[in-house]
Amino acid sequence: MAAYDVNGRCEDCTFADAFGRSCQHGMLFPVMVLIAFGDVYQCPNFQKKNAEQLQEQIRLKNNENK
Repeated sequence: MAAYDVNGRCEDCTFADAFGRSCQHGMLFPVMVLIAFGDVYQCPNFQKKNAEQLQEQIRLKNNENK
């Protein structure tokens, strides 16, 4: 069975953390979307992060890499 990263698009969503984890709609919500729609890119709750949220996300990822 092949592994599939269900959080691929979640990194850009306002309902997840900087790494695309911890969906505020539930921990298994990305998996349920994958099962229901066959693709996480069709999530009905997806909201794009604004510029401030993206800057914070980049800062967190840079601090994590150090």
